[in-house]
Amino acid sequence: MDEPITELDTELAEFVDTVLTPIFESRTGGHAWCAEWWKHTEILNRLQDLCDGWNKIGPEADDIDLNTWYRLYLDHHMPIITNKETGPLRGCTNLAHGSIRTDQWQHPSPAD
Repeated sequence: MDEPITELDTELAEFVDTVLTPIFESRTGGHAWCAEWWKHTEILNRLQDLCDGWNKIGPEADDIDLNTWYRLYLDHHMPIITNKETGPLRGCTNLAHGSIRTDQWQHPSPAD
């Protein structure tokens, strides 16, 4: 099983800046985004999946087309990411990062 991504890498930052932002920026009315989106582990993992899917677009037999990327990747992840009521960025704005942690999931560590 793949480990969760917890740090922003150059490829992902470039993908968000050059691919995702130009595609999705016009749709942000009524959607949540975070000025410091890389501070959210779930966002890093979802955006990495979008980036990985983008890298699968091509002419080879195992590759996907752009329509498939939109349908399976972008149209799946972005409504979850940007949902203002239930999404992982719901405590944020495009100008500021806000934490939505409630500590309701705290539990003793396995070593205790």
